[in-house]
This record gives sequence, C-alpha cells and structure tokens, in this order.
Amino acid sequence: MATAAFFNQIKADLFGGKLAQPQVDTINALIAECKKRNVTDPRQIAYVLATAFHETGGRMQPVFENLNYSAQGLANTWPSRYAVVPKAKVKVPNALAKKLAHNPKAIANNCYANRMGNGDEASGDGWKYRGRDLCQTTGKDNYRRCGVHAGVDLVKYPDRIMEPAIAACNIVCGMRDGWFTGAKLNDFINAKGVDYEGSRKIINGTDKAAKIAEEAITFYNALT
Repeated sequence: MATAAFFNQIKADLFGGKLAQPQVDTINALIAECKKRNVTDPRQIAYVLATAFHETGGRMQPVFENLNYSAQGLANTWPSRYAVVPKAKVKVPNALAKKLAHNPKAIANNCYANRMGNGDEASGDGWKYRGRDLCQTTGKDNYRRCGVHAGVDLVKYPDRIMEPAIAACNIVCGMRDGWFTGAKLNDFINAKGVDYEGSRKIINGTDKAAKIAEEAITFYNALT
C-alpha cells in the first residue's frame, strides 16, 4: 500500500487535487501487483502507473472501450470494413456502417468476430470480450491469458476483468513479459539506465511517449 505522502503528491501533481477511493484502490492494487510479480524497481513501478494513468484517460481505474460509433466514425476508424471506398481521402460509410451505427453491442460483435480467439458474430464474443480494464484488453484469447495469471476464469466470467486486482495483474504481467508488442519493461528500464520515452513501445509504439515519460517521472518522484 502506498504512503499518504505519495498520494498527497500525485493528487496535487496529476489529479487536480482530488482522488476518489476507486482511484486509490486501483493505485494500491497496481503497486501490490508489481511487488507480487517481482517488478520491484521503483522506476519500473512508476512507468506501470504512468501507463495505467494514460490508458484510462487519467481516470486511473478500469474502464471499458467506448463503442458508440456513428456511421461516419465507423468508416473513419475501420475503413476496410465500413467505408464504401476504404482508401478514399474522405471516407463514406457503407450500408453496414449505417446499420450498426450507435449500437455498441452490435458493433463489437461485428468488428471483433473471428479474431483474437472470438467466435463468429452470432456468438456474442465481440461484446463479451470487448476492450476493458487498464489497458483495453480485447478478445477471448487475451482474456484467457490474463485469467490464467490472475487465477480467475475470465472466459467464463469476463466482467471480472474490471476488478482492480485483476486489471492490475493484466497490465503488470503484460508489461513485464511483453504481451502487447513483444517489448518488455526490462528492455528499457534496467541496471544500465532508464528510457521512459522508449518504454512506450511496450504498449503502443511512440504514441504520446514524451507525455507519459513526464508522468512516469512524477510517479517516480512521489514513490521515492
């Protein structure tokens, strides 16, 4: 469990002076999971915290993917599936996009069908295993892998991935072991030094790498 001084500092520096109990619970779950999984270097713990902070849009608690797309949003996001001419500069929604628009469950079941271990559209797996937790885990195979490490059958009970301890297990194990892109915490934060910007490759290339690096430094300073 983190100290009061730690929470006071990050509350002021990152959370606008306010921290709700669910955020405190998630942060404590992340720190506890790091220790449980032998992620003990405070620089690595700080980067895990910064990643969770970023991936949840600063909410710092498990979140779910917003799939309430308009037809135009579907065409722009997944043009190969939902645009009349996928490579056109201006994407025009096709008939399927118009049919699915503003129906999150139908969108998930269509978009994620027959991928990542999911069954077909009628199986409902797309919705059941939609993007959730602290790093938007998506797909039956990924839920299964997380469940194995957390000791919970997430294929049978997928909603449990939103529990802070289980969500923390997923992001910590994933960043430690390279589940997301193949890159791992030890590749960038080790005895030779720390590369917080490069660490973004663990999750998502270089997207917002500098911003997350700054947040990691803030978490590190609070931890130490």
